[in-house]
Amino acid sequence: KTQPTTTLPAPESAPTPAKAWGEIPGAPDMLPRLKTVHDYFRTLEASSPRVKVFSIGQSEEGREMIAVAIADETVLADLEGNRERLAQLADPRRIGLDDERAAKLIEQSVPVYYITATIHSQETGSPTSLMELAYRLTVDDAPYIKAIRSKMITLITPVVEPDGWERKVDNYNWHRANPEQDFPPLLYWGHYVAH
Repeated sequence: KTQPTTTLPAPESAPTPAKAWGEIPGAPDMLPRLKTVHDYFRTLEASSPRVKVFSIGQSEEGREMIAVAIADETVLADLEGNRERLAQLADPRRIGLDDERAAKLIEQSVPVYYITATIHSQETGSPTSLMELAYRLTVDDAPYIKAIRSKMITLITPVVEPDGWERKVDNYNWHRANPEQDFPPLLYWGHYVAH
């Protein structure tokens, strides 16, 4: 049974995306800059032990890329151990093809559910929707959310293609400021690729 999304938990422990950003995620005419998206995830990290932000490298044009891990504090405390156990399960030669050892590793481990967004710069809704999803996973105490946090690590990269995203925001804002003029299509997907 699915849960309705008519309410948003609002504990004092962490700011909602709207409170931190000043805009409601998904509101018409609003596309946040990459820094705004990343800053929100870092705000969640600073306000909750259930969130950890990792810098995972830079884009071709030098913009930061992040991955955000969300889970119960005890699960996050064992991130490195969990990573190592999953690596052993991924290559059974490392455990000598031993089914008993694999069963123990499975019992001690939690899966990682990796969500990525905006691999194409025109995909405008996903960064803000992931801000709200991350917030809900962090603060909501509904039983189904608690079960998610305790049994898996949700890993989020809100903008996979930061260079194209920044161009899309520029393009969109220019069009909003010049509604009577035709705006150029955004043919961009990476520094060397038109898509």
